[in-house]
Amino acid sequence: MQLKNAALYLLSLSLLALAGAITYFAASLRDINSSLPQIIDTVEKVNQNIAPLVAEAADIKKQIPAILKESEQIRVSINETIKEAEKLNSQLPVALTESKNWRILVPIIVKEAELARETLNSGIQEINLVRQEIPVSITRVESLITESRNIGKETSEGAVAGVFSGALRAPFELIAGIGNSVFSIFKSEEIILDNSDKEMILETVQALINASEFGKTTAWKNPATTRSGEITLVNATTIKKARCFNFLFKFNDQKPHSENVSTILCETEQGSLEVVR
Repeated sequence: MQLKNAALYLLSLSLLALAGAITYFAASLRDINSSLPQIIDTVEKVNQNIAPLVAEAADIKKQIPAILKESEQIRVSINETIKEAEKLNSQLPVALTESKNWRILVPIIVKEAELARETLNSGIQEINLVRQEIPVSITRVESLITESRNIGKETSEGAVAGVFSGALRAPFELIAGIGNSVFSIFKSEEIILDNSDKEMILETVQALINASEFGKTTAWKNPATTRSGEITLVNATTIKKARCFNFLFKFNDQKPHSENVSTILCETEQGSLEVVR
């Protein structure tokens, strides 16, 4: 009897629990029904967004081969870059050695540059000195040209005028080679000239030719040898198309002896003077 009552009691509790569960399910179902439109709306919105995502995924899928190809090219380029880096690494010791050599050479080059600069400064100073002498030389040349023009106008001999007009416009230097030729005119064995005498005589001859003052007598005296003399530029002429100058030389030795010599000096094709008579 007690077991039967217990069973009925348990059955009643079970039915009561079932009724509560059904009631809760009904309430939950009602809430679900009220939320269902929102769920459906959300699903529709999701469906609308899925289509663009699918299309974008398709585009990405199309680009994947190109990306793979570029990746392959990049991998090839990386391999080449690695090889070049290896070459650079192998050449680096040589470059370092050359750099070391240059570092050794730089002080030498700098020292040579300083020497060259000193030489250049010296050359510039010499050029400045020459530049200072140029105006004096130009003034002298202009004076000679003016004198030659006056001589050309005053002389009555056209040939002589032509000779001196050209000679004085371009005065020439007496070269050392004419010395033996000029001094051969002194035939006397008692007349002995040393180099300083000869140099002074040649300078006097050159000065007379450059000044072109015919008939002028210029005296010279060498204090070192006590020898002296006089040189006169008598006139000028043309012999075989060569410009010639008639000179009168008077020589005085330290001994009581003197000698007068008249001679003609003509310009050669080489620009020197030689004795023709």
